[in-house]
Amino acid sequence: RILESKFHNNPLPSQTVKLSPIAITEFIIDRVNKSSSLWQQTDYMCDLLTISEDNQEANYYDELTKDYIHESKLGQHTHFYTISLEFGESVADVPDPFAIHRVHKEDAFNSSHSEFIHPVIRRFHGSTLIAEHHVIEDLASEWKEEVHVQPLLQFMTEQLAQPQPIGSHLLQAGLLTSEQLDAALSEQEMQASVRLGEVIQNHGWVKERTIQFMVDRVNKNVEDSQALAAYAQLGSYLVEAGLITQTQVDQALEEQQTSNKSIGEILVSHGWVTSQTIEYMMKYVTITEPSSEPEVAILN
Repeated sequence: RILESKFHNNPLPSQTVKLSPIAITEFIIDRVNKSSSLWQQTDYMCDLLTISEDNQEANYYDELTKDYIHESKLGQHTHFYTISLEFGESVADVPDPFAIHRVHKEDAFNSSHSEFIHPVIRRFHGSTLIAEHHVIEDLASEWKEEVHVQPLLQFMTEQLAQPQPIGSHLLQAGLLTSEQLDAALSEQEMQASVRLGEVIQNHGWVKERTIQFMVDRVNKNVEDSQALAAYAQLGSYLVEAGLITQTQVDQALEEQQTSNKSIGEILVSHGWVTSQTIEYMMKYVTITEPSSEPEVAILN
């Protein structure tokens, strides 16, 4: 399949899955219970689930290697999942497999500590790991009961409800590096009661005001862009997010009167904000409507 795609431009085969937590959960459960490739080549082969940019479609690719996904265009998706079967880290180091302490089957809260073969679902934004879920191990290696299905359903429900968590938003906006996000996610995993935004803020990587803006404004824009259409545009949003000052916006507006540049271009040229942040704001936050006003009055 990979060779046909590379040399003959044949698209990799995939199946369209209904974009709902229940449908996706059922599809994953069915795959991990019958796939021979995931079973025989643990932590090497995996399935892939991609979510379209407009959050309207889900496509499921079976039997790819993890390396291929991350090295190909597939790994450039901003919202995708890998599904694999894996052992815990301690199994290879213990000579007697029956002497390994196992997580109790009903202890789904600690499913990530499963040592024997079990499904692992990871969500990525490009090369950055966003979230991870372990389906708790089972003595018969059949993951069909409520203790297997319900936690996975809850995980998929949470992920699909917020296709762009705060960490992903900050990464896309150029306000956080992938290394910082990885470190924050690892730290959050050890402190389940702490929100990711708090971890990022405590490190001083992003200001509390900026994080709060992302939570309050960006997610609302995804849900109801029309409600924000009459709100302030680019300059005001950047001020509200604590990324620039009103004085800088006023100066940029003055400069715009004698140039053909947009407000965003002027702000970037001064080094007050990056072009990546401007592009992010234009995509997720600002709403531009046709206007008969002179171009100088349009903030974006």
